Amino acid sequence: MKLQGYQRHIDRLNEWNRDNFKALYFDSHLVGYLKEPVWSYLSNRSELFTVNERGVSLNPQINSFELRTEILDEVVNGLVESSVMTHRHGERYPVTHADRDTALATIDRAAAAYFGLRAYGQHLNGYVRNGSELLLWIARRSADRRVFPDHLDNMVAGGLPHEISLADNLHKECQEEASVPSHIVAQAVPIGAITYRTETPVGLKPDTLYCYDLELPP
Repeated sequence: MKLQGYQRHIDRLNEWNRDNFKALYFDSHLVGYLKEPVWSYLSNRSELFTVNERGVSLNPQINSFELRTEILDEVVNGLVESSVMTHRHGERYPVTHADRDTALATIDRAAAAYFGLRAYGQHLNGYVRNGSELLLWIARRSADRRVFPDHLDNMVAGGLPHEISLADNLHKECQEEASVPSHIVAQAVPIGAITYRTETPVGLKPDTLYCYDLELPP
């Protein structure tokens, strides 16, 4: 199989200019990266954040999971009200310096890229056998979606919120997006993970996608 056609997508998903960002620290832990105008907005909240050449640091007195989450919600509300962000999503994503099990706080999903936080998702390929051929199910995203409207997609693809297991979230997404029965979802095979770090107009997306294959009945 020739992979040259994929390489341009791989390259595009790993392009970012470090000079466009300030690092975001919680208790000396690097948790994300901020682009203008987000870090300028935070510089006006000096009781909460310190902004200098090193980056942006949360006030160390805000030192619990609950307090950090409360402050982030307040900041996100302000970013939406000032039209820096367009909307809230409603799902909670972890704010972490390591992996999703070591979250220091949570934040609204829509804010993840604005804060350059690692976000997690699950993508599932559904396929059927037709003799010696494998036929892949291809979904088309709704035309009213905010992200990639009317584009082709995996059969199931969704975000991975805080405090839900991989297995439970996969079942939830399969039911919501494709009405796949639980006994069939249970046969999904984890095949690996894809990670990338890409710059967007609003921030940075350092994402991890857990990938699965699922053979479907003909």
